Amino acid sequence: MNTVKDLFERLRTLYGVHQLERIARSYCMVDREERKLRTRTVMALSVEVARIHEVNIFSTGLAAGLIEEVIEGNWKNVEESAKGFRFEDEPPEIGVDYAALWEDFVTIALGACAEAKGGGN
Repeated sequence: MNTVKDLFERLRTLYGVHQLERIARSYCMVDREERKLRTRTVMALSVEVARIHEVNIFSTGLAAGLIEEVIEGNWKNVEESAKGFRFEDEPPEIGVDYAALWEDFVTIALGACAEAKGGGN
């Protein structure tokens, strides 16, 4: 039993290190302006997620994934994910409340996507 547990912990650690290295490479290998855009966006989105988390933890895990996409510069994925936080496919009694709660987060994410596209990144 300990052997399986030890193996699982080593694999999890290895995956975590690999993931961190991939993220670091994707961030470091871009020009200064792109790094600045990503940093500003991550900071702004993190503030919004913290604010949202105080009210409701719904979808904050998905928001963390979107922030990771920003760090990596996957602007297409950021745009697609951000649009999901509009909750347009949800019943009105749910969608309206959550859309209002997430409005600033979506605006920041989509604004950064537009800036990245405009900057040729």
